[in-house]
Amino acid sequence: MKALNRMSISEKAELLHQFFPEEMHYLLAHIQEACRARVNAPQSRLDNWEQTGLKFERWMFLNQEIAESITANVNQIASNKKMFSKYLFRGDKALVTLLYMPIFINFWYPPESPFYYAYLLFFGNSLRNNRKAMSANPPSPIK
Repeated sequence: MKALNRMSISEKAELLHQFFPEEMHYLLAHIQEACRARVNAPQSRLDNWEQTGLKFERWMFLNQEIAESITANVNQIASNKKMFSKYLFRGDKALVTLLYMPIFINFWYPPESPFYYAYLLFFGNSLRNNRKAMSANPPSPIK
């Protein structure tokens, strides 16, 4: 197995899915709801989208795309680590997902839970520290 510090965001997402498959439906429901809330109330600034470095129009497009992808493919995404990574952690979609994940993690999991620790280990500062690395992994069309 590749060292964690050498893994891409997509590979870390696959690992999270592999270790915690039972949590995926809950995580997907949260991300979908967060994306829908932003699409339905674009004036809301609660999610601090500016820190992603994306233009607002791109941010809104990605929220819509992620929400629709989850709606159309929820069972495949929840049950397959490659699909989970593809739909939520490729290119700029990773920025959206990583902005919403801490809200879910902090609300539903105590700090001593394995899922909480795994999130911190895999993605703790991803949005802030890995913006360049995520940009180097350009989005690919979802087929």
